[in-house]
Amino acid sequence: GDSENHIRTNFKRILRKRFSQEHAEASIDWFNSRAGLKILKAESEAISPENEKEREKFVKGIMKTPPNESRLLVVERIEARGALSSNIKSLYLAYVDSMFPFNNLLQGRRLVKVVRMLKEEVVEPIREQVLHQKLFAYRNIDVKELKKYADYLESSAGQWFVLSALQGFDQGIKKALIDVHKVQRELLIEVDEGVPEPSLLRELAPPGQRYLLAQLRDPFKPLFTDQGPVADPKPLI
Repeated sequence: GDSENHIRTNFKRILRKRFSQEHAEASIDWFNSRAGLKILKAESEAISPENEKEREKFVKGIMKTPPNESRLLVVERIEARGALSSNIKSLYLAYVDSMFPFNNLLQGRRLVKVVRMLKEEVVEPIREQVLHQKLFAYRNIDVKELKKYADYLESSAGQWFVLSALQGFDQGIKKALIDVHKVQRELLIEVDEGVPEPSLLRELAPPGQRYLLAQLRDPFKPLFTDQGPVADPKPLI
């Protein structure tokens, strides 16, 4: 649905609409500061696919040996005042919306009820994942610098920036869903017509995933193995 472009466009629009010279200057000063640049760099590197194994190893480690209380408390402040957890929830619920017609387990249920239920259920799992990610990102950053970041996020300027980011992301996702729903309708027509391999599926997904979307068995996976019948594919949600 071109969500990246929609999010960027709406974020800029929200910033212009809610513009504050004072808050903008304070935010620019923070992100250009030594601590701000260090944190931005650490957050960017933490989500890199290259660091996936190291990130998983780190998370397993902190489950056995939690970080000290002062570090955990300041990272919890950053998570609570930042936009990441809310943005991930918006993205996840948009995914549920887009995949709803193709999920066998949800047939016969109303989308609005499913989303309402998930809104509450996913909050804590997402928060936990974000905390793990941030603890990994900030593992080499001094607690004093992290406190400066938490102080900025809790300031008027920080909340101005975060609220703008939240609104821009949310509105961008809603705009993207308009495009997604158009493709969704076209895809459903092709699936209902019994097209063996719908053209839209070829554009949207690699071979194995195409058949899951169309609620068909993946022909690249065997029906039987030495252990017996293969179980049905896992649900998409």
